[in-house]
Amino acid sequence: LNVTSPAKDAAGNALAAFSSSFSTLKVIVTSIYGAADLDGEVNDAGAVDSVRNYFTVGDVGTGGGTFRGFVSFDLTSIPTGVVADEARLIINKQGITNNPYELSSVALDHVNYGASLSGNDYDTPMLADLGVFDSSSAPVTGYGSSDVTSAVNADLANRLDRGNRSQYRLRFPSLSNNGDSDFVSFTSSEGPSGQRPFLQVTYLIP
Repeated sequence: LNVTSPAKDAAGNALAAFSSSFSTLKVIVTSIYGAADLDGEVNDAGAVDSVRNYFTVGDVGTGGGTFRGFVSFDLTSIPTGVVADEARLIINKQGITNNPYELSSVALDHVNYGASLSGNDYDTPMLADLGVFDSSSAPVTGYGSSDVTSAVNADLANRLDRGNRSQYRLRFPSLSNNGDSDFVSFTSSEGPSGQRPFLQVTYLIP
C-alpha cells in the first residue's frame, strides 16, 4: 500500500507520504502415514515383529514375554525451517485382551531408534515422556490421539541427526504378571489403509 504526498484527508489537508506492505500465510494440514518397515513390536527377549498388520503392547502369559510397540514417520514432506503449530499422533486400537490396565496405562515415549527396528529398541533411551496414550477409560476400539507437537518440532530441529524421522514407543510401565495374556492390539502400517497410524501436522507457510 502506497500513499503519496498529493493525497488529502476529508478536510483537504495533505497526508504524509508513507508505504506499507503485508503478507498472508497459508495453513497446511498434512497427514503423514507410518513407515511400514519401521513399525511393529519388540519383546523383552529382543524378538522383533515388523511385518504383521497389528502390534501388541502388554504381556503374553507366564513366560511369554512383554511387548512394546513402535511407530515411525518420515518428515521429508515438511519444508525445511517449518515449525509445527500442532501435531497429533493417531493410532487405531483394534482391541483389548483380558485386563492389561490392571496396574497401569499405556505410556507414550518420544524416541529415536533410527533406520531399523531391532531387539535393542525395547529399552532404547527416551527423548521425552509424552504421557498416557491409552487407558481403561478409553473406548475398547477406535482411534486414540495424543498431542506430539513438541516431539515433532524437536525432530524437525534435528532433522539431519534423526534422519528426517519422528518415532514413538508405546509401553506399559508396569504389567499384571498374573499368568494371563494381557495386552492391547494396535493397527500397524501394514494394516488396512483406513486404519494405519499417522501424524496429522499443521503448519504455516508464506
